Amino acid sequence: MTAQILEKLIYRGQTHGMASEPLEAYLDQTGIEIHSLNPSDTWVHSTALSRGYVGTWEVVDDHLYLVNLVGCDDDDTAVSMGLVFPGWGPRVFAQWFSGEIRVPLGEMTNYVHGGFASTWEQDLFLHFEHGVLLRTRCIQNT
Repeated sequence: MTAQILEKLIYRGQTHGMASEPLEAYLDQTGIEIHSLNPSDTWVHSTALSRGYVGTWEVVDDHLYLVNLVGCDDDDTAVSMGLVFPGWGPRVFAQWFSGEIRVPLGEMTNYVHGGFASTWEQDLFLHFEHGVLLRTRCIQNT
């Protein structure tokens, strides 16, 4: 698999890349399939985006929210927050997500042509239970 385009995470006022896919648990639960970005976008059917979407996430008061979603469903119909989360409003609390989110920090030190396997100077790990941030840890990759 090709190295994947990172999701986006706004954390403590800064936007970072995110080497995790917290939306996947929700998509698995609901059966929603998103396979490619909007046809007007340059990432269409890219092997660097096998999940078919890019989400923008934000941590607010230790709660994880999805604040933007760009993608297309199996019929190449543009996916929006309202289509995936009807009636939820402009941001969606990710109560379905429990696990760790990896946030690469600094410069990339080793490129790996597969998934999120590349190495950066640091990795920040955010551990969530039902969308609530419980703890963080930062690792120096030397």
